[in-house]
Amino acid sequence: MIRDTSYGAIVYRKEGQKILYLLLLYSRNGREWWDFPKGHAESGEEPVDAMGAELREETGLREFEVVDGFREKEHFFYREGKDLVSKTVTFFLVKTDQKDVHLSYEHKDAAWLPYEEAIKRVTFKTASEVLTKAYRFVMSGKTAIQKKLV
Repeated sequence: MIRDTSYGAIVYRKEGQKILYLLLLYSRNGREWWDFPKGHAESGEEPVDAMGAELREETGLREFEVVDGFREKEHFFYREGKDLVSKTVTFFLVKTDQKDVHLSYEHKDAAWLPYEEAIKRVTFKTASEVLTKAYRFVMSGKTAIQKKLV
């Protein structure tokens, strides 16, 4: 079995009184799914910095803040050819004021959605569970900034 680790972001922004969450449309091997920005760390890269680099690369977002106290893991299995892969993704909660998203070649579309719509659109159960935890955290008002990344 192959073990794989990635780091991702549950990104949100405020638009008036609404809180919107960012979802990306992935497309690979004839399949499409809505999920969050995520990717692998480079050698020696800290998890939060790896997440920031992936977020910049996949969305073009340049100014965002990591919210203190939120770190959730998602774990799942998938097949890569004949190999079974055990994957763990650690998610950080990220706040931005930027609206415009510039997608990388890895994605077909992006959407800023309120929680009620985002939870319906996200493809995988594990992703919906992480989104729900992020939503509850944001709604609790405990969104002090841990680190500003630019």
